[in-house]
Order: sequence, then structure tokens, then C-alpha cells
Amino acid sequence: MSKNIINLSFIIPAYNEELIIKDTISSICNHIPDSLNYEIIVVNHNSTDNTSIIASSMGAKVINKVDGSIASARNLGASAARGTILIFLDADVLLTKKWMLNINIAVKNIASDKTILTGSWVSVPDDASWIEKA
Repeated sequence: MSKNIINLSFIIPAYNEELIIKDTISSICNHIPDSLNYEIIVVNHNSTDNTSIIASSMGAKVINKVDGSIASARNLGASAARGTILIFLDADVLLTKKWMLNINIAVKNIASDKTILTGSWVSVPDDASWIEKA
């Protein structure tokens, strides 16, 4: 994971996510094109389970945070990041093959225009409830 130039820093705030953090980190590792270098930073937000042990064993940099908001956890992760592009994920988000197909385009666009801010596309099923559609 760590090479000289880091293109992407994945920042993941986590609170008691031992049941999913392995899948989240694996999805990152499995969906990064070989052309990009990356790091994974898990901000362990006062977990009482094995979140930090699991994340660390998978190669993530773990930063422990005792108090504050989730925004302050993300900011702490951002301050430790070495990547030129920061990617903020929640601990239950899994990257997909479609994400992998689009990341090189996003990296090129961001490199050519430093004012770009991007997010994910969300698709809502046709039979979604009114709250899901909102």
C-alpha cells in the first residue's frame, strides 16, 4: 500500500465496525487500478471492539480519536493523509467494479482542474419508498 507518491488517501471514520471494516478495506484493495498508489487511514472513533486491530492487520494506518464529532474524525484523518486526492468513506461502504472503472477518469479530471469536487452517484430502485427517493 505505501509507495513514494500517494495518489489517493482513503479516510474512514469508524466506531465499533469490526463486523464490516475488513470488507470495506478489502473492497478498496481489490478495486484500485495498478496505476494508482494509495493509503487507507482508519480513524478509530473510541471503538470498544476490535475495529482498530482488524484495520491495522490489513495494512491501514489507524489513528485513535476519543471524542468529537464524525466531522472532526474525518478532519483528523485528512490531516494525516499523504495523498493528492482525499476519498472519504463511511466504514460500511464497499467499492465496486464500476467505481474502479471510473476512478482513473476522475483522477485525470481532478489533476487537470484543481477546483473539482466530486461525489458518488446514487441509484434509487424504481420501487423505492418515498423516503428512499427523497
